[in-house]
Amino acid sequence: MLDSSDLQFACNDARVRNAAIVDLIHQGDRHALALLQFYIAVASAAISAAAAIFFTTALVPKIFGLTLVGIAIPLVASAYCCFVSMWSADIHFPGRSADFWQWAMKPEVETTAVYEAYLSRLLEGQATNTALNKRMSKWLDYAKRCGVLAPFVGLIALFIGTAARF
Repeated sequence: MLDSSDLQFACNDARVRNAAIVDLIHQGDRHALALLQFYIAVASAAISAAAAIFFTTALVPKIFGLTLVGIAIPLVASAYCCFVSMWSADIHFPGRSADFWQWAMKPEVETTAVYEAYLSRLLEGQATNTALNKRMSKWLDYAKRCGVLAPFVGLIALFIGTAARF
């Protein structure tokens, strides 16, 4: 059986791990927001340039407008993936509410019961946070992959347009 100082160390260790997972979620959220801003800016510029090529009498061949649309489509998909990655969800923050500590201070509650309750709730919270982090990471990975595909889809659109004499 662990003594009181060992239990304090165990609780602190578990709490620090949960705080690290929360920080990882926060960093992923900031990364997704930065990518979202970039993807939206580039996709908007590509769509605007494509519209200018298609709807004006510019001397630029229309095939370049098609190429820009080909680039914009994966970027819009990337932005959507970033948005889904940042979608609000339940998160378990480190620490306990006041009602837990009021319960823990009652004279009939033993110290081991407090540690057990603390760690049980922390285990549930870590499972929630880990699942959220995995979901965010998956969608952020999709966003990055779509962003990398954008130039290649633009080239494919250029080749298709050239073959079709667009």
